[in-house]
Amino acid sequence: MSKIIITKESYEYLFNCSFYDQDRWWQEGISNHYIGVIYFTVGVLFEMFYIPSMLAMLTEDMRKLSCYKIMLLITMTDMIVLTINAIFSGYQAFVGAVTCNYPLANYICGVIALTGWLITGVACLLLSINRIIDMLSPTLSDILFAGRKTYVWLLVPIIYGFLGGVLTNPPGFTSKQLAWYYDPHFGTKLPTTYIKPDYVNFLQVIHNLLVTSIIAIVYGTFCVIVSIKFKTTEKITLSDPRGSLFLQSFIICFVIFFTGVINAYMQYLPTPDFVVVIGHFLWILSHGITSVILLILNKSIMKVIKKNFIPCLVKYEQGKTTMTKPILSSVKRI
Repeated sequence: MSKIIITKESYEYLFNCSFYDQDRWWQEGISNHYIGVIYFTVGVLFEMFYIPSMLAMLTEDMRKLSCYKIMLLITMTDMIVLTINAIFSGYQAFVGAVTCNYPLANYICGVIALTGWLITGVACLLLSINRIIDMLSPTLSDILFAGRKTYVWLLVPIIYGFLGGVLTNPPGFTSKQLAWYYDPHFGTKLPTTYIKPDYVNFLQVIHNLLVTSIIAIVYGTFCVIVSIKFKTTEKITLSDPRGSLFLQSFIICFVIFFTGVINAYMQYLPTPDFVVVIGHFLWILSHGITSVILLILNKSIMKVIKKNFIPCLVKYEQGKTTMTKPILSSVKRI
């Protein structure tokens, strides 16, 4: 269903909870403390992991590189969505809430989460294209992305996500399934007099299947190209910065692929409860795994973090290097 803008009328129509009182809605939910704590804790940890990487990407040197401009957009979007799909979801799972226990909060958070999901998907596709062009033709990469040109490209996922978020119906959380559904009354026996709106979100289905499939095809094709290059040249390796960035992009985008497929399936077809929980956790992971990857695989990010935010560690490592040189010289003389 589409609407022109987010309005009070659309909210009351899509998230109509007036036919039951709050006591009845609380009876509809199922409290799950374990899953609630897991969602909440994982979300908080990912948020904490993101902070040093985001600060590093905001430095002048990092902002000169087009890939980090795209990654910064993904990071900022991920941090916003994690407060919803992990932290807010964890709270609702813990207390056993359904959408109609917090209808307005779920409506607003659903719009934001959907917008963030759409932005992340297209930004990830943009990042993969950027990485491929940079690895195959640095000259072409400069022509397309050098300087402020990257910011123009970033308008594509931002506009797409914003329009998708405000022009289609948002999801709401239910503790019955421990996940977000576009039908806010999912699993609830409705009054026979209630006329149920059409909750199918066609944009979400198309996005989850089409965009994620394009990402898979792009990376699948490029893996073949990279494999051929490995056999004929040693210029590109996964240990150098460009190869490492490709690996990071690869992991992030394929987590998004599986998240999209499971989420689209569970919205409209019977799905086992454990698969739904896995799908929701993958959604959290799709917005949080980047924080771990940047700290573990991205040497450039870690170098900036050590240099700008952990100066004592840099001095310590430099001191170790300085002390090691005389020792090695003495060993050589012996």
